Amino acid sequence: MLSSSRFSGDPRNHCVPVLDYFVDKDDTSIAYMVMPFLRLTDDPPFETVNDIIDYGSQIIQSSYMISRWRIVRLPTDSPKLVVGGYGRDQDVPELSFDVPYDPFKVDIFILGNMFKREIYNNSSNVDFLLPFVNAMTQNDPKARPDALEAEKIWGNTCAKICKDDDIVAVLYC
Repeated sequence: MLSSSRFSGDPRNHCVPVLDYFVDKDDTSIAYMVMPFLRLTDDPPFETVNDIIDYGSQIIQSSYMISRWRIVRLPTDSPKLVVGGYGRDQDVPELSFDVPYDPFKVDIFILGNMFKREIYNNSSNVDFLLPFVNAMTQNDPKARPDALEAEKIWGNTCAKICKDDDIVAVLYC
């Protein structure tokens, strides 16, 4: 779907393309998708703040695009980030098997928590991420930004960093 011409021309679409698919000859209830080989999100590790900004921009843009088109994805296993997923993140306050919740607000929390766990907690010179992370991981889903607001917060964060020439390196603790 995201590889279709309808979506593939969107510059915010950083989703992995489906190159081909085929049905299993022995069991027609099974289909296989052919996709490019992917690496884990931390391989290679981030070396500079610019690496983080580029990575974050792609993730946030994809999240906005998916939200705009009202596409819901199922969580995947960490650390294989797929369209904002961070596994079945058990820190999401509203997760429930019984009570309905807004999957787009869950995605926002998961993205913020991923930035916190994988980048903020493991790197130096990334204090600029804290306001973004805090906005994304608020306990009340209604207080979290939607995808468009998250993209604006991210853009403002990046604009401030680009003006600060002193922040150039990320060192993992």
